[in-house]
Amino acid sequence: MQFFVPAEKALLPCLVTGEHLIAANSLNALNGNLGMFIGSAIGGAMMGLTGLTSVILFDCASYLLAGMMIFLISWSPGLISKKIESPDSFKVWSDLWREWLTGLTLVKRSRTISVIFVAAAMAMLGEGIIQALLVPFVNLLEGGAMEFGLLLTLRGLGGLLGGFIFGQVGRFVPPHRAFPWTLSGIGLSLLFMFNNPVLIVALVVLCITGMMAVGASVTSTTMLQSGVPNTYLGRIFGVMGMIAASMTLIGQGSASAFADRWGVVVMLNIGGFLYVLSGLIPLALLRNPSSSRLENMDDSTAKN
Repeated sequence: MQFFVPAEKALLPCLVTGEHLIAANSLNALNGNLGMFIGSAIGGAMMGLTGLTSVILFDCASYLLAGMMIFLISWSPGLISKKIESPDSFKVWSDLWREWLTGLTLVKRSRTISVIFVAAAMAMLGEGIIQALLVPFVNLLEGGAMEFGLLLTLRGLGGLLGGFIFGQVGRFVPPHRAFPWTLSGIGLSLLFMFNNPVLIVALVVLCITGMMAVGASVTSTTMLQSGVPNTYLGRIFGVMGMIAASMTLIGQGSASAFADRWGVVVMLNIGGFLYVLSGLIPLALLRNPSSSRLENMDDSTAKN
């Protein structure tokens, strides 16, 4: 996924024009959530009817079909950075490392990209804490496996609705305005839920946060796609994926280390507050993202 997702997000601006980016990203999010929503139901039914082997074979077939569909995409190779000329494995990996470092350099060169990365890192740190403690929170709701499944289902439903809603809202609200409010909105909603441990409240809140999470993802992705030349998009999204994964891991480790000492609700509140803070940062610092667009850069410029 750390290779596939950056490639997917870098390819999208080569398929649609700039004014359609937010709608395309919203449809992408809608399709992803719809696939997970329907796939869970299909997997459960197949598991009960025909067993685990059939589920695995069906899953493999779905990936093969998706790969075949990707091969049918028509795009312009001229918009993407140069291909690696030598098949030498050492050169391939050294070029990969060099381009990843170039991505880090690009982050420092643009205030907009830096702000998005800091906000995303803060949000993923909070998300890691919340992910690790969601099951203990369900215990506070006096629920079990069924209630936990309901919460995840409602969050997925929120993701479906968010993909549709932000495809429409994006026509009227600039991404740099929607991005901070969706992040802070997630944090405020979660803080309300964690301090009011009632099942119906949790179901409603997770549906809402599912919608806003899609909004945050769509708007941040669109800003990066609009502000970074296509040649460097894969590197930027690759670095962002690494940072998001690292911060999520740190959040999960922190929750595991301190929840017994400080309490589950305290740690969950810290996670919610980190989401609020992640929205306040771009709200204060993102003034004119278009002025931060990186243009006319080659690899030697990026290295310097």
